[in-house]
Amino acid sequence: MFGRSLFKQSSANHLNFPLIQIKGADTWPPKGFNRQQFSQSMSENHSRSIAKAVSWRITGTIDTIIVSYVVTGRITLAISIGFVEVFTKIGLYYLHERVWNRISYGRPKKGDYEI
Repeated sequence: MFGRSLFKQSSANHLNFPLIQIKGADTWPPKGFNRQQFSQSMSENHSRSIAKAVSWRITGTIDTIIVSYVVTGRITLAISIGFVEVFTKIGLYYLHERVWNRISYGRPKKGDYEI
């Protein structure tokens, strides 16, 4: 049985006391852990972010063209809608970001977090 091979079974028929030991699992952060290197490895560089934004915008525009074609039945109209949508969505996203930049929700309060 899978459970019995990984865990001891007590007399009360409960599984406990793992027989598998994972090195360093009992302490966090482990020895040699560099928080700064870890956080830098989790962040993305600008060129990757730009590539992701462009690929997402292309995906969104293709979706808009397909939906527009299904609704209108006219491919030239669908492509026109997709073309206009690229610019309106970029502008709306910028405005959305600027509004959120003024909202403090979810940000650490001054004094709670310092580098």
